[in-house]
Amino acid sequence: MQIRGPADLPPIVFSPTLPVYVDQSIRYTDYLSIVLSALAVILAVLPIGLATVGLIGYNAILKKVEARAREIAATVSVDVATKNTAEHMDRLARQQEAALAEMKQAVKPLGVAGTQTDVGPQPTAAERPIKRYPSKGARK
Repeated sequence: MQIRGPADLPPIVFSPTLPVYVDQSIRYTDYLSIVLSALAVILAVLPIGLATVGLIGYNAILKKVEARAREIAATVSVDVATKNTAEHMDRLARQQEAALAEMKQAVKPLGVAGTQTDVGPQPTAAERPIKRYPSKGARK
């Protein structure tokens, strides 16, 4: 049996849950299956897109963190190097003063005509009092 037009269609079976109309080119069940298939495709593609965006954001965050870490490391290393250098120079100065004091105690200065005199240990630079001279414009 060939269907040539609406008059040749079989009788419509009415269902209370799925309405079907004669002039409709697509049935409600077909429409519903297309919508659900589209929803499934969207739900499948959405996580892939979110994962891509997340990966790009993660890489950007890593680059910023690395740059900031390098900046902080450079600042801290300069501060530490400066502090260590100053401490090292102070330690060397103290060692040199101690060595000079030992040498002064070990060597007795020669007196008149080559005779040795015993003067005793000399005070170090830290032990000597600081001489303060009044300025020229100081009031008396």
